[in-house]
Amino acid sequence: MKGNKGITLIALVITIIVLLILAGVSIAMLSGDNSILGNARKASDDTKVANGKEAVAVDLAQVITDWYQKTYAPKSGETAITTSLGDYITSNFTADKATPARYTISGTTITIVDTSVTGTLSVTAGSEGRVQWSDGTTTQAGGSGTETGGGETGGNG
Repeated sequence: MKGNKGITLIALVITIIVLLILAGVSIAMLSGDNSILGNARKASDDTKVANGKEAVAVDLAQVITDWYQKTYAPKSGETAITTSLGDYITSNFTADKATPARYTISGTTITIVDTSVTGTLSVTAGSEGRVQWSDGTTTQAGGSGTETGGGETGGNG
């Protein structure tokens, strides 16, 4: 009898079964709620929200800084403004200046673009602007600086 060359039918079937198992595991890892693609989508959404909140915090802090400068250290030839901080924030914190916009403002409601996260702007009697977000976090500018975090954050006011 000549030497057998090639693979047997059993070896071929076992190889196909192993490949099918690997394909099934790979498909399960890529699809579903807790999959690689699902986690990447969630991370992308979380990044959009964080970038939008940071943009709000920076722009709100800039408006508060402008108010302090125009109130206490106006440029030569300018008269110090007498508008309250709350009125100044309300009239000057109106839209995201970046292109494309990361958030929109309608009255006191701030919406992060391309997400379902919204926030409500409030101004305290002291020197703070605060946004309470629908996801339970707070962004605060003024007083002791600018913070974004969960729940209540500290500051003067």
